[in-house]
Formats: sequence, C-alpha cells, structure tokens
Amino acid sequence: AVAAAEKEAAEKEAAEQAERERQEAAAKEKQAAEAAAAVAAAEKEAAEQALAAQEAEREAQEVARARALEEAEEQAMKDTYEAAVAEKNAREAEVLARLEEAEAAERAVRAEEAAVEAKAEEGLLARAELERLEDKRLEAERKAELRRLAESKHKAEVAAAAERQAERQSERELEAARVEREELVAVLLREKQRKAEEAALAEAEAKRQGQQKQAEEQKKEEAARVAAEAAAAELAAKQMDAFAAAAAAEPHQYEVRCAFEADVSIPDGTDVPVNTRFVKAWRLVNSGSRPWPSPCYLSRVPPPSQLISPARIPLPVLQPGQHTVAEVEFVTPTVLGKHESFWVPVDKNNIRFGREVWCSVNVVAAAAAPLQPPPPQPAATGQVDPEQVRLILSMGFQAEPRAVAEALKAAGGDIATAISILTATPEAGTPVPPPAPEAPPVAMGLPIGDPPAGTPVAAADGAAVELLGSVPIAQPVEAFQAKWADSVQSILDMGFQHDVTTILSARRLTPSSR
Repeated sequence: AVAAAEKEAAEKEAAEQAERERQEAAAKEKQAAEAAAAVAAAEKEAAEQALAAQEAEREAQEVARARALEEAEEQAMKDTYEAAVAEKNAREAEVLARLEEAEAAERAVRAEEAAVEAKAEEGLLARAELERLEDKRLEAERKAELRRLAESKHKAEVAAAAERQAERQSERELEAARVEREELVAVLLREKQRKAEEAALAEAEAKRQGQQKQAEEQKKEEAARVAAEAAAAELAAKQMDAFAAAAAAEPHQYEVRCAFEADVSIPDGTDVPVNTRFVKAWRLVNSGSRPWPSPCYLSRVPPPSQLISPARIPLPVLQPGQHTVAEVEFVTPTVLGKHESFWVPVDKNNIRFGREVWCSVNVVAAAAAPLQPPPPQPAATGQVDPEQVRLILSMGFQAEPRAVAEALKAAGGDIATAISILTATPEAGTPVPPPAPEAPPVAMGLPIGDPPAGTPVAAADGAAVELLGSVPIAQPVEAFQAKWADSVQSILDMGFQHDVTTILSARRLTPSSR
C-alpha cells in the first residue's frame, strides 16, 4: 500500500510537473507570438511612416516644382513686360526726337518763308525761289504725316502687347480655375459614389423587406384561397345533398343529365394577356332519359374568381342525346397567374342536373401575343382595300367586285357590316334556301338526317360546305363535330360576337376560306 501510494504520489507529481512545463511552454509561445505581433506591428507602423514620409516628400517635391514653374513663368512674364516697357520708352524717345527735328525744320521753313516774304515784299525774290520754298514746305508736311503714322503704329503695337499680356493673365486664371474645378468635381464624384452606395444599400434593404412583405401577403392569400376552396367544397356538398334529396323525392324529375364532352375553345392552361376579352366554349350533351328542364342555365359557382363574367347564361332545352355548345364571355384581370372559374347546369330553382365545367387560363403580361386577331381597321373615306374585296369574294358571295366595293365603302371599311349589307341584297348574296321541314334530332344545333338531292356536303377533308343550318347533313355526330370544329373556330377568329349554335345555323359558310 505504501509503495502504491508513493507510486501514485510520484505519478501525480510527474503529471503536475508536466502540466507546469506545458503551461510554461504555452506561456513562452504566447509571449513569443505577442513579441512577433509587436514586431510585425512595429514594422507595419514603420512601413506606414516611411510611406507617409515618401508621400509627404513627393507632395513637397510637387509643390516645389509647381512653385518653381510659377516663379519661372512670373519671371519670364516680368522680363517680357520690362522689355516691352523699355522698347516703348525707346520708341517714345525716338518719336520725341523726330518731333523736335520736325519742329526745328518747321521753324526753319517759317523763317525762310518770312525771309522770302520780306524779299518778295522788297521785290528781290525770283519766282524759282518761291517754287523751291513751296517744295520744301510740301516735303515738311509729308514728313510730319509720316511721323504721325509712325506714332499711331507704335501706339497700336503697345496696345497689342498690353492685350497679349492680359490674355496670358486670363489664361493663367483659367488654368487655376480649371484645376480647382477638377478638384471640386473629384470631390463631388466621391460624394456621389458614396451616396449611390448608401442608396444601393437602402434599396437592397427595402427590397428585402418588400420580399418579406410579399411572402407574408402570399401566405395570407394562400390561406384565404384554401378557406374559399373549403367553403366552396362545403357548398357543393350541400348542393349535392339537396340534389339527392330532391331526386329521392321526385325521381322522375331528375332523370335529366348534363355531361361534358369537350372544350371547344380556350383549352386549360391557355396564356391570355391582361384586360383581354375572350370566349370559353364547352360542348355539352343531354346524357339522361328526359329533356332538360325549361328554363335551364349554366350558372357560376364558388370559389369566387377574378375572371370577369356574367353570373349565368341560358341553355337550350335539349332532348336526350342532343348536343349544344355553351359559351361564356370572360375578361381577364390585371393580376398575373392562374385563374379559374367553375360553372354547373341548373334549373330555374337553382338545382343542379350535371357535373361542373370550368375555365382555367394563365394570365400573362400585355406584351404576349393577343388571343384573337385585332378587328379590321376601317378604310379611309372614298377608298376600298382590294384585300378586303378579295376576302369577301372568297367567302362564296355571288356578287360583282364593284358591288362588294360599294358595300365596303358604305360600311366604312368594316367587313362585318359589309357582309350584312350584301346579305340584305338578294342579287348580291347567295340565294337563300327554302325553310327546312320539321327538324329531326340535332347535334350542336344542326339536324341530322338524309340531305336533299343536290345539297353540297363536306368532303373527307372538310374543305368546303356551302349551306349549313337548315340543310340536313348525312354525317354521324362524331364525324360532323370533327369536321366543323375548325370551321367554327375560323369564324370566331374573324371577330364575330355570335355563339357557336348561331354560326352553325347560318345559311352560308365557307370554312375553307376565311
């Protein structure tokens, strides 16, 4: 036990000794690191001081150089000015000497003239002497004129030298102003850059806050949409319960059914620009064993939609197996994204008798291509577009081009109005066929049966049909719908605001030509 205790004490002492040595080594390392950091800081400070000293020396050299340049320029200007002044004084002295000489010459001439006059008075001067004196007088006047010209030239040179001196002074002032302006511009640019950086930081912060706010608003909208969908589901369940109760009370009354067959226009997910009017069409069929109630409607149901539309539209009373196309006009909102609107067939008591249909579009920015072509522009007064004439003639109208041009001119270039005018003129349009006999069962608003002799019908490729509506067509329902869907869409694309049933019931239609 004593040996174990001694061993434990020795181990403990050795551990303590090792810990002390480790601490001392760590302290030494820390001191060495601090000393190295101090040396590095001192070296950095010395380098900064050396750099500052170099910068100060360079600035002092630049200032000395600039001052030397200024002093040299000032000395040169001073020397130039002194030389100009000395030259001016010399010229002035020369002019004064010349003036004195001229005055002395004038005095001599006057003295000679006085002597000549005296001699003339005495009658002793000859005519030749008078002429010589006259020549001397003219020569003296010419010299005086030359002196005056020389004096004016000297004054002009002195003025030019003063002007050059003033120009050099103004150039020095302009250079000083330019340097000062450049320094001010540099300061303003630095200030502008600082403000731009602050504005960018503020904008980034505002954008981040806006994104947070937008995310919160989207969460709220999503919660509201989920709540609306839940309410709509609850309302639909209540309506189905009411429908089941009414059907149980009067089974024979609800043997009517409405089934959805296909989308005639605007498939789900179609891109439509904002604030755009479009028409959604569904093909519906009476899949029950009794006629639809009269009256009956296609009614809008929750959830609420931002697509603008009427609350309901009337439906025709179809017999079992008959088809119709229901059309609803919508206007897209300004909110981008997916928008849906749900509709169900109901009777006058707002009781359903079929499954719901819907319109689902993707509202995009206005830069997207328009869903339908723009309406035709009216032609200028007194002018007709030949392309419009050819377009109307290609529709099958048996009229002269002159008559079509006159109709377009009367309609102001509007093709739809011109077609109405031509249709109201018997000799301009195609002859109207006689009324059809009692209509058999119809599909999409057209009777199905044996066509009368001589009635043109659609070829296999659906290229041409001359009469539709009141003329029976010997085609199965499926083949008929497949052939005429493109024709109906072609007329809708022309901008006519009629429903599909009215278009298919028209007496003239050329689907292969727009």
